[in-house]
Amino acid sequence: MDEALNKDLQIYLLGLARRSIRNHLEGKAKHKIDKKDKILFEKRGAFVTLTIGGQLRGCIGYPLPVKPLAEAVLDMAIAAATQDPRFDPLESHDLDKVHIEISVLSLPRKVKGPEEVEVGKHGIIISKGGYKGLLLPQVPTEYGWDRETYLRSGCLKAGLDPNEWKKGVTIEVVPAYNVNKPFHPREAGGVGYIVTTVEGMRIYHAGDTDWIPEMAQIRADVALLPVGGKYTMDAAEAAQAANQIQPKLAIPMHWGTLVGSRQDADKFRELSNVEVKILKPEK
Repeated sequence: MDEALNKDLQIYLLGLARRSIRNHLEGKAKHKIDKKDKILFEKRGAFVTLTIGGQLRGCIGYPLPVKPLAEAVLDMAIAAATQDPRFDPLESHDLDKVHIEISVLSLPRKVKGPEEVEVGKHGIIISKGGYKGLLLPQVPTEYGWDRETYLRSGCLKAGLDPNEWKKGVTIEVVPAYNVNKPFHPREAGGVGYIVTTVEGMRIYHAGDTDWIPEMAQIRADVALLPVGGKYTMDAAEAAQAANQIQPKLAIPMHWGTLVGSRQDADKFRELSNVEVKILKPEK
């Protein structure tokens, strides 16, 4: 956990994560944040990692500071326990066996060169033209990687050639998958796209996807979001995505043909707090 947090706050956040998961699994109200320390209300990136017997059981987080720290930990603890598509949701009887680790992230800063990366101290975000991958600082330590292996792995995580870090791309790839449907699983490697025009406009096409935590790091001027519901997110989830991404313009898609209706597009516009334009489906 972040060394800037004193021991008392570290213990508090670990307890908050565990209580949040327990309350969620037992159907109780969301746990309230009952501590007033200023840092808990500062926006910070945070990941929650769950293990049982040393084996990964869930890991989800916000790589960028989109929520206050305590709220991010609360939400991501529940997400790691119930929404990581690699694992079945945690059950109440698992909770006493779960080890919880919280990674609090500082704001990313650019480095002048790979030699500035310190293994075991720095998490890394490798990006090029929008391809982006994040590795937490404990990952290379756990696997015994040196700096070069760490950087190569970061490139692979970003969907780039492993040696891209040695070179100096303008299409961006972001994850697109379902978390609560049998279609488009994360393992299939589906993606959406961010295309940057020559004028610098960023257009995000979400692809066939549910709302996923990775959307927290997307920045786009125009967002095309599916609202049909059966194979993708529904209108309410799409509005959640739009409200998080905050594009200048959002356009609902995947309605009016196989699934979804004009009502879904209208509901999306009603729930979104950004400008929405509903296009007429082509026949």
